[in-house]
Amino acid sequence: MRGNIIKIVVGGSVIVSVSLTSVTVCADETKVDIPLMQPTPAPGMPHTVIYSYSSTRLNNAVAAGQAAGALIPDIEDRIAKLTQAYNELDTQLSNPVNSSPNSQTISKAAIDTKALISTEIENLTQLKTAAEVYKAVTTPIPPGSISTGKLSNNTDPGDFQRASERLKLIMTNAIQNADSLINSSTMIKTNASGEINVTKTADTTSTYFNGEINTSVNVTTANTVGAISTEKTTAVITGLGSGTVNATSNGEGQAPSNVIAVGNDTLASVKDGESAIVIGDNAHVENSSIGIGRMAIATEGGLALGDGTNAGDSAIAIGTSSSATGQASVATGLFSKATGANSVALGANSVADKDNDVSIGGKILNKVTGLWDDFTRTLSGVTDGTDAHDAVNKGQLDTAKTDAIDAAKGYTDTAKTAAVNEANQHTNSEIQKVLDKGSATVADAFSIGKDAQATGAASTATGVNSQATGDESTAIGIKARASGELSVGTGAGASAEGMYSTAIGAISEATGANSVALGANSVAEKDNDVSIGGKIWNAVTSSFDDFTRTLSGLADGTDAHDAVNKGQLDTAKTDAIDAAKGYTDTAKTEAVTEAKGYTDTTANAAKTAAVTEAKGYTDTTANAAKTAAVTEAKGYTDTTANAAKTAAVTEAKGYTDTAKT
Repeated sequence: MRGNIIKIVVGGSVIVSVSLTSVTVCADETKVDIPLMQPTPAPGMPHTVIYSYSSTRLNNAVAAGQAAGALIPDIEDRIAKLTQAYNELDTQLSNPVNSSPNSQTISKAAIDTKALISTEIENLTQLKTAAEVYKAVTTPIPPGSISTGKLSNNTDPGDFQRASERLKLIMTNAIQNADSLINSSTMIKTNASGEINVTKTADTTSTYFNGEINTSVNVTTANTVGAISTEKTTAVITGLGSGTVNATSNGEGQAPSNVIAVGNDTLASVKDGESAIVIGDNAHVENSSIGIGRMAIATEGGLALGDGTNAGDSAIAIGTSSSATGQASVATGLFSKATGANSVALGANSVADKDNDVSIGGKILNKVTGLWDDFTRTLSGVTDGTDAHDAVNKGQLDTAKTDAIDAAKGYTDTAKTAAVNEANQHTNSEIQKVLDKGSATVADAFSIGKDAQATGAASTATGVNSQATGDESTAIGIKARASGELSVGTGAGASAEGMYSTAIGAISEATGANSVALGANSVAEKDNDVSIGGKIWNAVTSSFDDFTRTLSGLADGTDAHDAVNKGQLDTAKTDAIDAAKGYTDTAKTEAVTEAKGYTDTTANAAKTAAVTEAKGYTDTTANAAKTAAVTEAKGYTDTTANAAKTAAVTEAKGYTDTAKT
């Protein structure tokens, strides 16, 4: 024996472990903890009782199990067979064959064996009495029931105390009587159907009673999986579905507090004073984390909701097989993944693999091609952005596009008018040179977790120190707050204060009415505001710095208030430039054509006026010297008129050609 601990294995299906501090009975793989020397743990300390006819009257306690009626009949059967062996030895000793030395040696061995059998019968009888005592004073929990909290059944505290004191006395005697049996290395055989093997190990720490009958005794040391650890048990795996209970240790040497673990092979690894909640088969959580769902995993400060979810430090994963492994990341939706630090993946199959990334799209397997195709989603209901890093909607994009086109048109119209005016002025100036030669002008309550509070009507608070004070509000996560009516705060330290507000991510804040803050440290303080960024403390400068995130995977906006992506912005910019160029080219052509027409008309008028004036002058002059100078005047006039005509036409055409070019 070591530390006054003895474990009795009855057949391999029933185990009884006895010590000065506790008794553990396991029937059909259902574990039973019965306090002995210390029947009442210190107030406020966690206490787990999982066994047939279990009971507990402590705070932060769990009691579960079903009737273990097979224990007493097994012990009675064992006592009957040992009694038969005892009587057979007694008969042999009463009728010795002879008095030879060999006969005397055999008789001595038979006497020793008889004494050992007598001790074994006494031990089993006392254990039977102990089982009957507990069965008599406890109220069994129905099969399949689970009771947690204060007074998990109707057992009277006085009955519990009296039974504990009586069992303590019985077990003390049983241990003393068992010492002589355990400290002897003896093998006892009764018959083929009831063989008993008693073997003491070399370090005197274990003794095994093995037999074909379903009863045996097994003493093992503490700190073994399946045994009661008195040193380093800091986490508990509790499986109620299959009727199995396992225990593990994280080596901290301190007991956890306020840990809830439900499901087959669940694991809560926490430090002293820390809390955690784990519900679901094979789920695993660490300090200050919550894991709900089969194979859900949540490391320190994480929240994993759904089968196969995985949440890293201060991260949130919601949805079957969702994964948020980046520091302070958020992944919501089937198969969503957020691997970048401070990233957010929203929707099934969404992937956010960059730091400070917000993604509503990702890749999906194409069953036809066998390749991974990119997919996007429409982000609708986006209000007009006002700050430099706000998302803009399609309405803003269309307005910007229209404004750009209008500005381009205005600039082009101005340029066109200026070009036409300048061309006209230049044409007029050039024509005037010709005219100078003549004359012319031109935005029900439920709580789970330590100190969780759901005080708002139909509100929900989940997590240590979480508070849902607004009507129909929801707070999920360590110290999460939801004070606004119909608000949602999800994540460690998340706060949703505005009516209809939503804050998702560690230390995120949504204070504006109908506002949304997405991602750790995000702040939405305006009404109808959606924020994916905020301010973060800079330890170097001792001040808060603005930070932003990239909103990727954004589908093309189609409605006036849809967000637009960079591809749409680039396309709109190109379209605006092309439209402006086209409009300018058309205006240029129209200006040249108009100037050319004006020039031609003006030149023709000037030509006609010049000829008429010249003719008049010639006629007047000719009248003065008609007879004498007719021939000379005609020749001179023709020569001058032709030269002027040719020069005017040539000069006008040259200018017009130059202006056109």
